[in-house]
Amino acid sequence: MENSILLICYLIASVTFILGLKMLSHPDTARQGNLVAAGGMAIGLFGTIFLYRFEVNGVSHGLGNWGYIFAGLAVGTFLGFVSAKRVQMTSMPEMVSLFNGMGGACAMLISVIEFNHFVHTSIRPGDGNIMFLSEELTKGSGIVIIA
Repeated sequence: MENSILLICYLIASVTFILGLKMLSHPDTARQGNLVAAGGMAIGLFGTIFLYRFEVNGVSHGLGNWGYIFAGLAVGTFLGFVSAKRVQMTSMPEMVSLFNGMGGACAMLISVIEFNHFVHTSIRPGDGNIMFLSEELTKGSGIVIIA
């Protein structure tokens, strides 16, 4: 049941992202579009935090460390809000680029942590999955370096 509710949260979040992006194309609705997309992000984020379940060795677990998650959200929200209010309009492209870079850095750190989790929980020695995965990662990193 929780999985169905989580999937509905993801569907609502996806639709609100699309609507928010569409609304950003007009100056009259840009502020509302930003709020709609932020609402969708909140639905997806809180749905994941409270409803996501995963299995390790047949035992179902939810996300732990809520204190760290909410502390990170609070610090990131505060720093983003303060920097967005203080930046001059002429420096806006640099700030957007910094925010995009931070998002990319977070995605990289999450992928490294998840790769470590995958190696230590899902793969048994001799499966051959590690070689396949490392080949795919090497190809992917080559594409990123070329791009």
